[in-house]
Amino acid sequence: MTDRWLQLVVLTVGVCVVAKNNSNLKARLNLSAFKFFSKTAHHVVDVEVPKIALPDITVDISAGPGKGKVSAYELKITKFHSPKFDFLLSEEGISWSSQQGAVKIKGKWEAEYTMLVPVRASGWTNVLAADIRLNVSAKLVALDSRPQVSLGDCAVDVGHFDIEIGGGVLPWLVNLFRADISRAIKKTIHEQACDTARSILLNNFNDFLLSLPLHLPIGQNFYIDYAVEQNPNFTRYFGVSVYREVVKI
Repeated sequence: MTDRWLQLVVLTVGVCVVAKNNSNLKARLNLSAFKFFSKTAHHVVDVEVPKIALPDITVDISAGPGKGKVSAYELKITKFHSPKFDFLLSEEGISWSSQQGAVKIKGKWEAEYTMLVPVRASGWTNVLAADIRLNVSAKLVALDSRPQVSLGDCAVDVGHFDIEIGGGVLPWLVNLFRADISRAIKKTIHEQACDTARSILLNNFNDFLLSLPLHLPIGQNFYIDYAVEQNPNFTRYFGVSVYREVVKI
């Protein structure tokens, strides 16, 4: 993957202004470099998302004449459909979005509800969340002579959400907490989607950028040594201040 990435970067770098006897140059990378990552992101997500351990959820039951609590636990991702990733460049930085993703989750629930006496029930739950839309803003910064992505705001919307709750012998009790536990699970999906962007995709992308060599062959025994010296300026393309030195061996 490194060779393909380097070829793509070299093809998308255009020299804008080079002053005579000046070791600095301006370069710009266009969107095709990020479209490359959009494609490779699918592999990372497909492998890592099913491994995510979802947290247990507990919410209060405030509906009806009594009070109680319900917990959803042992929540596991049983099926995952990788979303479509897109990158956009603007004057504010990078905008990264995904859509058409879907996830199936199964787990267990237990509830206790008290009116005059406590009532307990338990069962299973299946969740389907589809058309998961993730929008992330980010900036590129210079670190160790290479570009790195710094994540900004993250927003998630679930276009379709369906929950199935079964196993209990008290349907009236399930009806009391169905809406509350649905909102809590949906919120967890929102949080996990942003955590995935930060901890899985972003870390993998930045680790890959840090692994790129700073000494590149350009043909006929010529090599270029380069370094990203300062944070890029953003337009539809982003400009990078690069130090370079060409060496013939």
